[in-house]
Amino acid sequence: RTPALAKFENDKKKAEKLAERKRRAHLETEKKFLEELTAKQNERNKMWRIEEDRNVAAAKIQAIMRGIRERKEIMKVRQQATLNRALAISKASNSFKQHS
Repeated sequence: RTPALAKFENDKKKAEKLAERKRRAHLETEKKFLEELTAKQNERNKMWRIEEDRNVAAAKIQAIMRGIRERKEIMKVRQQATLNRALAISKASNSFKQHS
């Protein structure tokens, strides 16, 4: 083995090691980037789920409130009907008393 050949082989090994280190560093960087991206997407998904849950809860509350309002309306109508009936009965009994 000549000194020139030995130097060439040595330089070649160094270059290969350097290339391998660069490749590994690049893979690590890519891995970190993907992990950060995944974390961001997970966070975004979590925020969307929270927002969806909030919207669902708001819709449920609105439905409950609507139900309460509707029941109140029904109660008002029933009370009015009862009052009208009572009024009609008292009028009828008054007119009956007057005629008899």
